Amino acid sequence: MGKTSTQYGKASQIPGQSNWNTSQNMVFGTVAEYIELQSTFVPLLNAYATFIKDKLDVDIKFGPALAKAESSADRKLLDASINQTPSRINDFVRIKGTIPNTGSGSVDDLLTVKEYIKQAAETLGYKDRFEFPEPETGFRDFKAHVVLTDPDDSSKTMTVEMLFEHEAMEAVNKSSAELRGMERRLREEDSGLKANYSKASTRITIAREGLRNARKDLHDTAAYNAGLDNLINPASHYISSHDGIGKTM
Repeated sequence: MGKTSTQYGKASQIPGQSNWNTSQNMVFGTVAEYIELQSTFVPLLNAYATFIKDKLDVDIKFGPALAKAESSADRKLLDASINQTPSRINDFVRIKGTIPNTGSGSVDDLLTVKEYIKQAAETLGYKDRFEFPEPETGFRDFKAHVVLTDPDDSSKTMTVEMLFEHEAMEAVNKSSAELRGMERRLREEDSGLKANYSKASTRITIAREGLRNARKDLHDTAAYNAGLDNLINPASHYISSHDGIGKTM
């Protein structure tokens, strides 16, 4: 007999289109406590991903579940500017699933996965940027915090992160990152010019805006060509670089 989804752990049902409240998540005091659980929850997250793929019968490619590097975890636990609750890491164990860009069927598969995750008992919170794209950049993905429970010891639980991307958006990630890097360098240069060189600062501000617009157009074009604009929620009031946005499926 196959496992049901609730055998992987339970969490409160979260209504609504986009919820990212992490205040309910468990807290560990040290990286060592996360590392101690990683050997249990890395394979468990792989199993949960396989369960979702098989249950929904969708075309999705999961990479292997990974644990955060110890140095990165240390930094996140200690630096309040990185993590709003230093003593809790919600993505110590994480996995990414990619929906291949195969036309309208891929959009249907993405919608199926999103709606299942939103209602799953394990889901603690989610952020749906296919429905609510980033206003400034047009970036789109779906991310969820999921609570898994060790089937051999119900006292052991961990919040893990699942990221879902569409191949069309994934394909422009490198170019988008390059534009973001250029904009960040100009921002740093601008901070040193504002006080004494207002004209130069104004030119940099214009250049930065151009880079941001280019990045948004990159994401909007990829999404439009893949049919992802059909997933935009009209309540987002998102303004795309293309016509025909904001339709529901």
